[in-house]
Amino acid sequence: MTLSKYHETEKEYLVFDSSKNTEPLTPDLLRSFCFRNFGINSQGILVVSRTSNHGTPYRLLDFSGREISLDKESRSVFEKYTKNIPPNNVIYYFSQH
Repeated sequence: MTLSKYHETEKEYLVFDSSKNTEPLTPDLLRSFCFRNFGINSQGILVVSRTSNHGTPYRLLDFSGREISLDKESRSVFEKYTKNIPPNNVIYYFSQH
């Protein structure tokens, strides 16, 4: 699984592109990615989908997997991602099956 981490003014977001990842995001993964002390530390995860049914090309999820309202920082991150502006970090996550 590949995630990109972008820093904005006061927030950090991970980008999960469903077209580049085959493993689904589970609630346990979301919690571990967003956990401040032991995880990657993110305020939310932008889930980019080329075939979205939601009217927007991405959704913003919190640590529990609930969809939260978009804010200016998440929109800025999405713009950077779609314009291929490099992220602050690229994270590779490997799980054992």
